[in-house]
Amino acid sequence: MNIDTQGLINIVKECNNVLLKYRNTNISKDIKSDGSEVTKADIEVNEILQDYLKDKYPEYGIVSEELDKEWKEYTWHIDPLNGTKAYLNGKDSFNILIGLVYKNKPIFGLISHPVYNKIYIGDINEKPRVIQENNEIPIIKSKYKEENLLFTPSENWENVFTELFKNSLGYRFVHTDELGNEFKDPRIHIIEGGINLQINSNFGAWGTWDICAGHAILSSMSGIMTDYYGNDIDYSKPMLDNGFIASDTFERINKLNWVRN
Repeated sequence: MNIDTQGLINIVKECNNVLLKYRNTNISKDIKSDGSEVTKADIEVNEILQDYLKDKYPEYGIVSEELDKEWKEYTWHIDPLNGTKAYLNGKDSFNILIGLVYKNKPIFGLISHPVYNKIYIGDINEKPRVIQENNEIPIIKSKYKEENLLFTPSENWENVFTELFKNSLGYRFVHTDELGNEFKDPRIHIIEGGINLQINSNFGAWGTWDICAGHAILSSMSGIMTDYYGNDIDYSKPMLDNGFIASDTFERINKLNWVRN
């Protein structure tokens, strides 16, 4: 693997500018076959990333939410605008996600937050860092916590988890507003210690492009992601038919009743 990290950062900054240019404007949008929205910004950023990656890494495959999908030994999994609904509503909870998979293992991840001018990067050879302006700051993994801090992003998920863990001790629900005002990928929150467990049983509703970048960065800090049953995530198909779990350790995942049993 030989990635031109600086070249990719430069392209992502160009994409950031596109998203900021269209933000809070009356941007054109369409409804995709799955009922989700896609905007002119999604398409334009996707074209920039697609053209760059195909030119720079012609032997690699690309799997994108907004692109025909092609898998190879090395495959990029990208989401040019993760959080389209939030973006259209003027919120800051959107980002650009770029991950690279080699033989079903995420080995590189980049997460860009245009509003905060921050780019998170991590791969198998380097510890994660945050790039802001011309500064690079390493991300420090928090100390291990015995209590299970379960990410609970909405009331619906609280209802799901209340039923799932009704007879279990040692699980505390952590809501989005407890994690600070700055939107971050949940895998970054796991590294930083705000949460240490994320569970998603919404089978088939998420694509590999939604999690690949965060998975790679988390893995580079000895974190773990599996499917809902504790198995390796299958990056050979676009949708996550078996959901996913993210945590700081596999031991925490393995203690879940349905994984252990």
